[in-house]
Amino acid sequence: MRTLEEIFDDINRFRTTVEQELNYYKGVDDDFMQWHIKRFQKVWSEVNLPEGRLSIGGTPIVSKCTRVVTGGHGPYVEFTEKDLLFTPVTEKKQEWRAEKKYENCKYLWLTHPDLKIKIYKQKHGVRYADYKPGMYYIDAIIFDGVTTELPKSPVIKIESEDPMDLL
Repeated sequence: MRTLEEIFDDINRFRTTVEQELNYYKGVDDDFMQWHIKRFQKVWSEVNLPEGRLSIGGTPIVSKCTRVVTGGHGPYVEFTEKDLLFTPVTEKKQEWRAEKKYENCKYLWLTHPDLKIKIYKQKHGVRYADYKPGMYYIDAIIFDGVTTELPKSPVIKIESEDPMDLL
């Protein structure tokens, strides 16, 4: 089994490729982009997020997530506004994204008032991931408690001695 450090190194290496060599997928055909997304999905499949509340650096961030979306920039935790455990603020010098003349901007760039984290509030769909307008996203690899351990199976209490009762 690989370590989290090895998995995160792979994800960060893939991201560097996307940014520096693929210029954020500009001019890249959909087949190649889907192949690249599958690389992220394969690596992320080795990882588990903790159940329930998610924190970063010990600070509670969201009460729960909707899902993890693995797209062209790697795995991102998706959640709703009501699941946020704080009031996000607009990142400095990113206020322009909310202006009417930039309504085609894909996302609003938000942050935590005390932590340096990037929070996306999706405004429009994109071709490189299944991001939903109105939903929020944070890089999945920065959450506390990410593990490569297998999730624990739920315990089923059996009331009867007769195995036919389970059918």
